[in-house]
Amino acid sequence: DLKTGPGAVVNGENLEATGDVVLNTATVTMGQLKVGGNLTTSGKTKISITDDVLNVKGTFTLGKTGLLTIPTGVKDGKVKRLLVTAGAVVIQPTALVDLNYRGYPTGKTLYPEPKYAAGSRAGGSHAGRGVTGSSSSQFGTTFDDPTWPMWPGGGGGYGTNNNGYGGGVAQFTVTGNMAVQGTIRVNGQSNAYSGGGAGGPIAIKANGLSGFGSLQAHGGSGGSVCSKYKKVFPYNCIAYHRCGGGGGGMIAIVDTSAMADGFVHAEVHKHAQAYGAKRWDGWRGGHGTIYLRQAGKKYGDLLVRGSPTVKAVWPTVLQRGPE
Repeated sequence: DLKTGPGAVVNGENLEATGDVVLNTATVTMGQLKVGGNLTTSGKTKISITDDVLNVKGTFTLGKTGLLTIPTGVKDGKVKRLLVTAGAVVIQPTALVDLNYRGYPTGKTLYPEPKYAAGSRAGGSHAGRGVTGSSSSQFGTTFDDPTWPMWPGGGGGYGTNNNGYGGGVAQFTVTGNMAVQGTIRVNGQSNAYSGGGAGGPIAIKANGLSGFGSLQAHGGSGGSVCSKYKKVFPYNCIAYHRCGGGGGGMIAIVDTSAMADGFVHAEVHKHAQAYGAKRWDGWRGGHGTIYLRQAGKKYGDLLVRGSPTVKAVWPTVLQRGPE
């Protein structure tokens, strides 16, 4: 067994533990982390996985105020993901699995050809199509498989500071039950100076899913920034950089025998959301998808749902990427 005291810092390429691991207010940065027993965190423990894999044979408990993340989403052209496999998973209240802005960078998407990426100041695309900005009519091509998504959210179009990253990839494969009381988020980055990034994917394969936590795969919003002022009084703005919002990502919950609490079918839209984000005039990127499939079933239900008060929304266009 391995147990850390408060303030411990653990860095390494890989760690394999045959027994239980208990992390108390620790900071862990590891390539791959494999635990033969249970993995339990407490206090403000941060786990950062740099090489995709977190494998727990027993129960993985991310305690209150705990954080699980990856440092980057795309490194040297290679997509980095968070791939969690476990016997059971418990994400306690206020615990956070954070892959915000861990997707494709500004101007990049699944397809390498520039014609498929978001145009200048347009929102990035994933399941939902990003909204165009004021500098280009080119929108990003949508991509990925909503039944088991695996690609990051598309980056927003180039602008002034180019901080419109898409959301990262979070996948959970759980042989038992998964309880989500905290938050799992893969949102795109909002930016007033370039297009907002698209939401990433959350894919969960578990025997059961329960809790009243939150699954988020929202696009990042775009804004409007003055680029030219009158040089005489009243010095008001005469030209703007207007940027589009990113499309929503994908959430898939599959092979479940039981869904309870906030994740029952009638309530799941309140706890699993993938909204497209707005641009300066109120138009939003296309909303993302929520896919639900019960164990033993060949087909599932595909939900595309946004806020009932939002009327101006770009389309959700489903087209799969490479296998």
